[in-house]
Formats: sequence, structure tokens, C-alpha cells
Amino acid sequence: MSEVPIPEEVANEAGIPPEELLTPNTKPITEIQKPEMKEDLLGQTDDPKEFIDKFKKTVEYGEGLAQRKMETMERNPDIDDSSIEEAYLKSDVAKNAFYNFYRDNTRIEYNREKYSSEFNVDLSGYFRMTRGNVAKERLQRFDTKEDLLYAETQRVGQHDKAAEQLVTDGTMPNFRLARVYVHFLAVSEGLDSFSPDRDAYREKYRGR
Repeated sequence: MSEVPIPEEVANEAGIPPEELLTPNTKPITEIQKPEMKEDLLGQTDDPKEFIDKFKKTVEYGEGLAQRKMETMERNPDIDDSSIEEAYLKSDVAKNAFYNFYRDNTRIEYNREKYSSEFNVDLSGYFRMTRGNVAKERLQRFDTKEDLLYAETQRVGQHDKAAEQLVTDGTMPNFRLARVYVHFLAVSEGLDSFSPDRDAYREKYRGR
């Protein structure tokens, strides 16, 4: 089994140090007044709406959005602000800012009362598969590379399903951030370790 590439979430649970965290990649925008960081941004919450609202009040989010608006308006001045923000929220810049907000500012705790019953079922399935895969990997219960990758594919699919439900419920603005948010919930439950590099790892070893 030593030659099998171990998925990052499993490696984290097994005590293998994660790669270095991403750093913010947005540049200051001196032409536009920067939003002020609110004092209540720090801390933790169990409310996903509060979490996303606080995220949108951060300096990094505001700077990234302002940069996106300037670039977009230069190409097409007729695009409205809501469409620009919707596109920005799907960008790598917004995704990195989302990671940085969690790392530097506010943690999220899982409170099932804050979510739909459909999401709670999907998340429970994801948590259950994660626990099972980690335990089997530690005990070397996967006989072949194919067995491991099949189990991980099933778990990734359940992760995607939970993320899709967050978007359907209107809890997260898009699938990309919803998937990251589910990762945050897994971290809060002690099932995963924080790492912004997990998607790059998955694409490298799983081709997705």
C-alpha cells in the first residue's frame, strides 16, 4: 500500500503534516476606499448566515470585489453590481479569501438546527464515510489501490451532495464555496485538518 497516493484528508487524520497554507493573493486597491474591519468579526459562530455575512465584511473580500468591479466595468460598463459580485464569489480570489477568513478570523461550529433536514442527512453521510475511510486506512484494511480510490470516490461524492444541498437551501452562494464550507464543518467536528491545498491535491491524484 505504500505506493498508493493517500488523499489529503486521510493523510491529515493519520498525522501527516499538511502543506503550507495559501496566503492572500489580492492586492490593495488604493483608488477605492477600503471597508473597515468590524470588531465583531473575530470569534466563532454556529450560524452559517452570520458566517457568510461576516466574510463579506472583511477587508480582503472588499478589496477583491472592488478589483473585480474595476476590471469588469472596463470591459462592460453595463453589468450590474449584483452580477459582478455573483461572478466574483465563484473566483479563485474569493475562494482564497474564504479560506483566509476561516483561518484568521471566525470559526464555524456545526449546529444541525441551523440547517435543513436534507442537508443534515447528507452531512451525516459524509461524516460517516470520512470516519470509516480514515479508520480503514489506519488499520490497512484497503487491500488494493482500487479499493481505496473507490471508497474515497464515494466519500467525495457525498461531500459534493452536501455542498449542493447548501446551495439549494440558499445557505451558500455557490457550489465552490459550499464545498469549502463543508470542509470547515468537518474540521470543526475533528474529522479533518484545515488545508486550502486539498483541492489541488485531489485534482493531482484523482483527476477531478
